Amino acid sequence: MKRIVVIGAGPAGMAAALEAARSGNEVIVLDKNSITGRKLRITGAGRGNLTNLNVTPNKYFSHHDAGFVRSVIGKMDSTAMVDYLHELGIFTWHTDDGWVYPVSNSAVNVAALFEARLIEAGVKLKLGTTVQDILWTPVSIRVITTQGEELQCSRLIIACGGKAYPELGSTGELFTVMERLGHKVWPIKPALAPVVTDMKSIHKLQGVRLDAVVSLWRKNEMVAETEGNIIFTHWGINGPGVMDVSHWVNEYLQDALFLQIDFLGKYTKDFLSFLKDQRNAKLGIGPLFGSVLPPKMVTFLLEQSGIPAGTQISQISDEKLDGLLSLARHLRIDIKDLKGFDQCQVSAGGISLAEVDPVTMHSKRLPGIYFAGEMLDVIGPCGGYNLHWAQATGILAGRGVTL
Repeated sequence: MKRIVVIGAGPAGMAAALEAARSGNEVIVLDKNSITGRKLRITGAGRGNLTNLNVTPNKYFSHHDAGFVRSVIGKMDSTAMVDYLHELGIFTWHTDDGWVYPVSNSAVNVAALFEARLIEAGVKLKLGTTVQDILWTPVSIRVITTQGEELQCSRLIIACGGKAYPELGSTGELFTVMERLGHKVWPIKPALAPVVTDMKSIHKLQGVRLDAVVSLWRKNEMVAETEGNIIFTHWGINGPGVMDVSHWVNEYLQDALFLQIDFLGKYTKDFLSFLKDQRNAKLGIGPLFGSVLPPKMVTFLLEQSGIPAGTQISQISDEKLDGLLSLARHLRIDIKDLKGFDQCQVSAGGISLAEVDPVTMHSKRLPGIYFAGEMLDVIGPCGGYNLHWAQATGILAGRGVTL
């Protein structure tokens, strides 16, 4: 029997501990929080967005090794994940666009069931325990806690998250320990974060919420593009539509960056055809654009284009109409910054994938140490992708320690 210590009682750590315990090992889970799955309990706005039916390797970003991600997703795709959750007793449903939730619509219930499975498997939970240091030699691994306790183990799984939501316990101190022990750690930065923008010219859009195509530009180069819901605030833009490109903002924050937003998005073709059919009609341009856009957005676009609200489409010149459509499809907004770790969903950066085995999550530098979840240099978009990654790598690490 091996003694296996798992640092972190989030989705990655709990999945790892459960898999390790199923092989009859002594498993101890350490977490600084007083409850398990503290971050898990707020995912999906409390509903628990557990995975996504559209999980594929190209949805994820890493600084180094795309092959690593392909290997993990090849072993634990969305079908395998849903089956795994069902086996635990976490039954799921999904939205039309693939976001997977528990039938209970309760992330708290998911965390509670994971904990119940751990207890059933004989896992020892040491909550309210903070790891201060890890002492590694080729023949021993010792975990030192701030409470003065020293735990020896034959295998150590580190799954304590990144630096997002520090108030929930993710403060990233073990990245420094791993660097000291010789691992390469990519800089830890906010990701899936709201974007702070210049709001002077668009302050009238505050409160507007809609789906849009959002692209991130660095001078004349498009860096990334996504489609999703966005929300205009007094300081910038929030919502999955901008959060999904935010990690790229941190990559190039020293450059002049801007967002380009297409408010017509997937309705562009149909709407343009509709306008063409109505080109000579005695219909107000406002109501026509109101067929696809919210009132505040229509008012803003007309004001910016210099077109009075009551103008009929037949009275607008081709040049003016083209300008209005161009604004609706290519609104440029300059970026100033990102919100920090306290408002981002995950952090980018982490342990270099080049130094981890993609099958077992075993460190190539420190035999006996394994990684899972946000400790690794991988992030995915909003919609359950990061929780999928956490659980998938946790499962593989938990199985890896038994080999």
